Amino acid sequence: MKVKPIPPVPEIYFKNSEEAKQSEYAVITLFALATKHALDNLSLRQLLEDQQLSQVIIDELVRTYEEHRQDFALRQLNLGHYLPNITDVQWRIMADVKSSTSSQSSGEVGFHINLGCYHPHSGDRESIVEFVCNTEEIHLLINKLKDVERQCEKLAKE
Repeated sequence: MKVKPIPPVPEIYFKNSEEAKQSEYAVITLFALATKHALDNLSLRQLLEDQQLSQVIIDELVRTYEEHRQDFALRQLNLGHYLPNITDVQWRIMADVKSSTSSQSSGEVGFHINLGCYHPHSGDRESIVEFVCNTEEIHLLINKLKDVERQCEKLAKE
């Protein structure tokens, strides 16, 4: 069943421009939040049905979201200041060892950590954070990340 798109109603701006603008902002906010939370079409439809909107309006909003979802996601990546989305970790072990040119060695093992992400279009990797830490520091970091994981699991169960 093909649904007819909702026709534009320019006279609404003459009758009540404030409500028309608020409606536009509401739709933009809906699409921005749906994109931010990576909602699929079914999740968006369920959300709108829970608000008891007209089926014609729901169909039009979901169709528009589906049609432009990739563009919304790309635009959102380019907006404002946001925390980096780290999706990749690279690391290597560094050791201070004795060699033929140096008779001294601390025996310390270090970890070179590089956190980054891959760009969706080019596939290029961007380094976001790079640091070096010793064994004790890497254990502290891992334990803190495990704490974060436990909190996320706890919140997911609630």
